[in-house]
Amino acid sequence: MNLRFLICAAVLLGAFASRDGHAQNPGAAPPVTHKKQPLKGIELIRWQYALAESSYTLNPVNSLYDRFIEASERMVTAACMAASLQTLEYTAPPASKECLEAIRDLETNNPHNPTAICARSGIDSPECISTFKNQPTKVYKPNREDLNLKDDPELELSYRLDIERNANSVTQARQDFFNLLDQQFKAANDPAVPKPAPAEIRTKAAKLLRQSCHFVRLKWIAGPVLNDFADAQVQATPTSDPSHETAKLMQELQNAMNPERAQTPSAAATASASAATKTRVRLISPGCRDAINQVRNALPDFGQPLCYLYGWYTPQCLRGLRKERQMMQNEPLPKPGIPSPPSSTVPFEEF
Repeated sequence: MNLRFLICAAVLLGAFASRDGHAQNPGAAPPVTHKKQPLKGIELIRWQYALAESSYTLNPVNSLYDRFIEASERMVTAACMAASLQTLEYTAPPASKECLEAIRDLETNNPHNPTAICARSGIDSPECISTFKNQPTKVYKPNREDLNLKDDPELELSYRLDIERNANSVTQARQDFFNLLDQQFKAANDPAVPKPAPAEIRTKAAKLLRQSCHFVRLKWIAGPVLNDFADAQVQATPTSDPSHETAKLMQELQNAMNPERAQTPSAAATASASAATKTRVRLISPGCRDAINQVRNALPDFGQPLCYLYGWYTPQCLRGLRKERQMMQNEPLPKPGIPSPPSSTVPFEEF
């Protein structure tokens, strides 16, 4: 059990203790140094990362490895790339210790990880564009045998809970979006019908996507994997050499520092080496797929469907958002007295 794990465990235990202490002793004065507010933003992501790392360290199985790397990618995007969704630019990592450590840890635990490559090289770099070119997106269904995900029962549970929890909000968001499209169609044929503003339609489209795409997961799957979407039918080829140079070098350094462990690689190291030969696959729900297709058909120049399809910190997403922003700049200004809906391009905490 390494020092980092002990620190993570201590932080988690301390967090739970500080939150539960007053509940166990109602007569005690509330703690002064801890606010009773839920964790948000990067604080929440740090907590999720520490929890995922601790869980995987205790039980280094494939499903927990996938969760750990998921959390690691979120940590990298939060620490390094969050501003890119506002500026629509990212050329190099900031001079931040947390950012650089997050990239290094992700590269160590998942060699050739696309998010780490883009965080280090820039989203418009040839390396980033190349590595995300063949990243497949699959539509997850519990009975889908070609994905071979039976070893991850939590995945199905999470999927079903998400469907049940968001069913009503998805239905309402879809109805609101199609009502505006219907109004737009009627306005084109009847001058008496007010025409909805393009920004208003985009706002409803963004809400439909947000409500429909809560379930997004990353998995590392053995063998070539085809993209489920017709505009990206590129076969993703996993790295053929299981002994990547980066992973090999890291192992040699660890062996030099710990010669007594050189002949007995840990289960975590074995899982990491195994994942390096697999394909990184983005899983979305059927409802998310439907929302993406509906919005893309209605609004071809809207950028967000690409972000839900490929990931928010990807070349595809930023290109789509840039195109959308350019389109918005060319739109006529709203008439005086008519408030403009908020921009649909907002920071998003997904990966």
